[in-house]
Amino acid sequence: MQKSPFDLKLDPETREQLEAEVLRRINASISDMSDRSRMLEQYADQIEGLIGSPGNNSPWPGSSELNDPLTMEQFLTSQAMVSGAMDRNPPVMVEATSQDDEENASVQESYIPLKLNEGGFRQAKSDIIFNALRYPVAIAYIGYKQAVREEWEEIELDPVTGLEVVEDEQDPNVKYDDGYKSIPTVIADGLEVRCVDTPDFFIYPANHTDLQRANGCGERMFWSQDELLAGIDDLGLDEHQVFKLL
Repeated sequence: MQKSPFDLKLDPETREQLEAEVLRRINASISDMSDRSRMLEQYADQIEGLIGSPGNNSPWPGSSELNDPLTMEQFLTSQAMVSGAMDRNPPVMVEATSQDDEENASVQESYIPLKLNEGGFRQAKSDIIFNALRYPVAIAYIGYKQAVREEWEEIELDPVTGLEVVEDEQDPNVKYDDGYKSIPTVIADGLEVRCVDTPDFFIYPANHTDLQRANGCGERMFWSQDELLAGIDDLGLDEHQVFKLL
């Protein structure tokens, strides 16, 4: 049997120290993630007027808490004001660097907002404003997305070889068999802009304080069984991995 390239030859004392350090980091990450989730939950509770409700821990034993009935009203007012200030038309302005570029700039100024809206910019902007007022930070995802769907096309098959015969090469004296072939069809191709819900965004390691220097980041996503199966055809998900998860 071939050994794993990650097998470490360590003496018992060193292995024990290594395992203890790995467990320490895991426990620290879990603790930091729990503290972070609790903090974000408190921000949401303030807006929804749940401060002081049963089951909500006080900052310290015996501390008093003030319910502010205007919190949600002020939040919605602020959201409307920020949305109104950012709802400019057009959302992007293109200026020509010379008189010869004015026509091209005008075309680009119409084209860019169209592509932004196709990618979900308008909805994402609204969600980002909501999260920016609800939490200390709002996360936006901007990337490229391509969705492919398998479609079936009826074809004619050679009765002897079983191969497809295109229409231009068919013999009128030959009766061909009916068949079908799968054709990948692109149903979405281009920019994708969306708001990542702040509680679902994580950096690695969890106790890192600087996103720029963190080892990585990720988004927690919940997909149902039907969504995963549909994603095989619609999004090009790996069929083997999908059934492995299910």
